Amino acid sequence: MLSHTGKSQLAVALATIVAASLLALSPAVASPRRAGRPRRGDCKPLRLTRQPINETVTEPGRAVFRAAVARRPGCQTPVVTWQLAPRGAKNFRTISGSRSEVLTVARTGEWMSGSRYRALFRYRAGLVITRVATLTVRSVQAYGTSAPVAGSPDRLFAATSVWNQPLSADAPLDPSSPARVSWLLNYINPPGPGTWINWSQYSVPVYRVPAGQPTTKVTLDNSSPALQQAWEAVPIPPSATPAPGSDALLVVYQPSADKMWEFWRLRRQTDGFHATWGGAMAGVSTNGGYFSPAAWPGPDAEGEWTWGSSASSLPAAAGLMTIGELRAGVIRHALSVALPQACSWFVWPAQRTDGTSTDPACLPEGAHLRLDPALDLSTLDLPPIALMMARAMQTYGLIVHDTTNSSVAFSAEQPTDGSDPYDGPGGIFDGQQEWQFLPKIPWSHLQLLKLGSVCEQAPCSGPGG
Repeated sequence: MLSHTGKSQLAVALATIVAASLLALSPAVASPRRAGRPRRGDCKPLRLTRQPINETVTEPGRAVFRAAVARRPGCQTPVVTWQLAPRGAKNFRTISGSRSEVLTVARTGEWMSGSRYRALFRYRAGLVITRVATLTVRSVQAYGTSAPVAGSPDRLFAATSVWNQPLSADAPLDPSSPARVSWLLNYINPPGPGTWINWSQYSVPVYRVPAGQPTTKVTLDNSSPALQQAWEAVPIPPSATPAPGSDALLVVYQPSADKMWEFWRLRRQTDGFHATWGGAMAGVSTNGGYFSPAAWPGPDAEGEWTWGSSASSLPAAAGLMTIGELRAGVIRHALSVALPQACSWFVWPAQRTDGTSTDPACLPEGAHLRLDPALDLSTLDLPPIALMMARAMQTYGLIVHDTTNSSVAFSAEQPTDGSDPYDGPGGIFDGQQEWQFLPKIPWSHLQLLKLGSVCEQAPCSGPGG
């Protein structure tokens, strides 16, 4: 057995051995990181060197937000994304395709004013979030620039037309509104066919032509001397192409002459253009937004009640969402909507129908609906395109103009140059598909305005007639 002194000497010896061992190991373990370049992925988030600042622009001007972080050689490159909180929304959502330190909002609209933006820099070691920058968009009207007016490419017909007249908050509702809206919701909500936007087929390409555009005859393949006379000299471009789909729609609009022509089942044959039906309108800027004996001067004016490419006789371009206004961010007219089915009768401003439903709660062509004006859309965190549509439906409404035998369909202008302004990053749909953003519109808050007299044949009179 060791003495007390021996135990002390042994403890000192062991301590010396341990210390020597640790000293021998120290070159490998004493420092967690060698001097020089850090190991990839082992960098802490670095400081922000540039924060986004508030932007003020006049619609439809461009807004640019910038952010940056300091970086060290050898550190992981951060992944950058931008987020947006629309005006009045509490939550931020990621902007599809935003992978750069610079975010460009190519075209702004007044409705975007108050939107907030921020950038996120993601590292393996963490996350850096910038401060929030607010976008302020001044209306063009406030600076003396003409906003879309009646007769412009983005807003046809008179300012007082059924399409362009803002609805009063106390506009009378039809007593059947709850039942008929419920009937419509059966199509909109699952398991119904849902909602859609036609823009690549069964839509309307609008050819806006200048003064002096050469004219040509479009042959009507049905009997209507008055309509054929209106088509004797149409300023349609030789390369004009109708929308894909069996309707083959096409509109020619000549602002300098204040005239518009539309064609249903347009096709090009060896002797020129032919169409099965359509219409023509002189004095577009003063027209009420529907065909009548005043639409075009000439014989058999009474027959003009039934002109038009839609089943309701309403103009093909009426209620169409144009590319220009969608890029500008604001729609200043009612929207046209086609339903899977409609009543076998119609109401003004429709002048006919292809509906066959005898359901007591059906909606007729010509019906005018709107979103409840008391609904605060800014609290719903809607995608930009859905918010644009909802604001238009709340301010001007939506009018039933046709049937689809499928979904509840809206129409957006079909590009005449073969481009796609709607899909993909930076597109009008903001990288989403129709089935993603349309269901977010608060359809259950639709209201039916008071219906006019039931009509079964033209002419179908409206207010004051």
